[in-house]
Amino acid sequence: MSTTRKPAASRSTFPIAIAVALVVVLPLFVYTTRLGISWRASSARLVELEREAASVQARAAVLKRASETLRSYDFQVCNRSGDALTLPWVAAVHHDGQSLRLFDSSRCQGFRSPPIYAGESRALLFSSTQEGCNWGGQVLFYSMNAVRESDSGSASYNLIGAWGRDFDPKCFNLR
Repeated sequence: MSTTRKPAASRSTFPIAIAVALVVVLPLFVYTTRLGISWRASSARLVELEREAASVQARAAVLKRASETLRSYDFQVCNRSGDALTLPWVAAVHHDGQSLRLFDSSRCQGFRSPPIYAGESRALLFSSTQEGCNWGGQVLFYSMNAVRESDSGSASYNLIGAWGRDFDPKCFNLR
């Protein structure tokens, strides 16, 4: 009696190792694909933000120069001469927090500049019920008439400009 063996039937044509690999690899593939898409979107957003930052920095440089030019100071006059000074007329462009305003003392009844004696300094401001005549002493641009009273007579000077340009902005020195 001879026995012939029949080949053993294979259990499965799809090995278990492949199934395990698919179970592990497929979620990793989906996860890395999502991360890649997210990374691409983030890098595109980063490029956009860097471009916007460069634009903002360029505008900030322009605004910095403008803010230095338009910086508001207190209107203060220092008399460095040996004579008494008066300011019969003062005009000042100032910012009230919302817009630029003009103070013009010639339009304001009751404005009278107190004398500024030798070596004295005086901050100017004016308060009135009259429209446009309230001024807290802030100045961006100025124009004034200064009168120097001395023993030999009086001399009048008209002065105009941006406050703080070519002099210490803390005090306008009259000599």
